[in-house]
Amino acid sequence: PDINALVRACDVHNVPCATNTATARLLLRQLQSQH
Repeated sequence: PDINALVRACDVHNVPCATNTATARLLLRQLQSQH
């Protein structure tokens, strides 16, 4: 899979994208705290 294309698509469409587990945990924690 072309990870660069995925990251670019996320940037273009303003979609959060985690490329490592630390960022993924931070992102999920933030999303959970909004509910």
